[in-house]
Amino acid sequence: MGDTGIAVCVGGSGARSNLPGFAHCVGRPGADGLLALYTLRAAWSVGCGRRALAVCKDESGRSTGATPASRAPHPGAIGDTGVGICTMIELDGSHGEGGGQMLRTALVLSLLTGQPFRIENIRRGRPQPGLKPQHAHILKGLLMMSDSSVDTMEPGALAVTFQPGQLRGGAFQLDVGTAGAIPLLLQTVLPAALFAPAPVTFTITGGTDVRGAMSMDFWRLVLLPFLQPYAGTIELTVERRGFYPKGGGRVLLRTAPVMDQTTWATRGSTAPALTIPARGEFRQLQIASYASRELRERQVASRQASACQNRLGLRPAAVDMAHVETFSPGSVITAVAEYEQTRLGADALGERGKPSERVGRDAADKLKQEMEAGATVDIHTADNLMIWVALFGGGYTFAEPTGHITTNAWVIEHFLPGALRLAGNAVAG
Repeated sequence: MGDTGIAVCVGGSGARSNLPGFAHCVGRPGADGLLALYTLRAAWSVGCGRRALAVCKDESGRSTGATPASRAPHPGAIGDTGVGICTMIELDGSHGEGGGQMLRTALVLSLLTGQPFRIENIRRGRPQPGLKPQHAHILKGLLMMSDSSVDTMEPGALAVTFQPGQLRGGAFQLDVGTAGAIPLLLQTVLPAALFAPAPVTFTITGGTDVRGAMSMDFWRLVLLPFLQPYAGTIELTVERRGFYPKGGGRVLLRTAPVMDQTTWATRGSTAPALTIPARGEFRQLQIASYASRELRERQVASRQASACQNRLGLRPAAVDMAHVETFSPGSVITAVAEYEQTRLGADALGERGKPSERVGRDAADKLKQEMEAGATVDIHTADNLMIWVALFGGGYTFAEPTGHITTNAWVIEHFLPGALRLAGNAVAG
């Protein structure tokens, strides 16, 4: 089929083709003779993707919605004729929140839908617009893990074109340099690893707990449990903490996938929807408090933990704290409220001149605010789980729509039209 896949669906019962890249369509003829244009991700030979996914547009070019094949209406129901053409998705990187998350989300969805994209005006409204070194390292990591291609990884670039390729398993290593945020890199690398055709081991060196990103313990204790149903194994091990400015932290990611690029849409029908209708009963408070070994005499880790627990007044509590070797001095605390059906998280970083007790109280205050909001996930978890709801269905609530949440929904709509609905403080797929 080359680089363009074409699927022709003739309405009526039993219209089919046995040719590679063509669709088997069964459906009612469109009463108005609507010409439906859609991308049919029926086979790798189609060139536009690897699984059946209809991205449908009417004759005016308006999107009529798309979902993975396991959740989509049969293409024949769209109209009596369909022609699918693989086109480049174009994103304006200055839209909405306008940060690097747009690129991170687009990369994951491009790999899963087989749709290439070009993003322009990257971080246009930021003090230093364009790609940051950490974004270049994300692209570098994906090129290690796949046969994808990208036209530039130059820091400061305002536009990037990404062509998705076949993912692969294996052992990989990446040093993001100084204190580049490992948690942000994981927003792309970890989902990609879950759809590789074989287990992945990825060792990443950089910043584990830095400004502008969730802590590594937020990843481990809050986000990871929500993703466990979509893999045979997901493990995140913090082998060394890395604080600003030297970084040097090291994280080991291990995954054993149960789906890949060619099976996620069909096996997704047996994967559970990410549905969190209620919190359930409160179970316990979990606190992870870490500080550099050179701060041990001042008992920074324990002071953070005690201040956090006292501020919240919650029992029982599971407290994990330690002073560890780091290249730069620093501290971090993560607080997690565990419920029967969900968990809420918050974190805070130590700073020079900021008392440890204040760091602990800051994390406690943020968690308390999330608990009092009554939502089923916190606002940071909300934007990180959106692609999973778009892929496999489900829904949850959050305290309020943030710029990250609304912008992430906008990006997802470009790759999976109609697969995600954002209404007020709730998301559903």
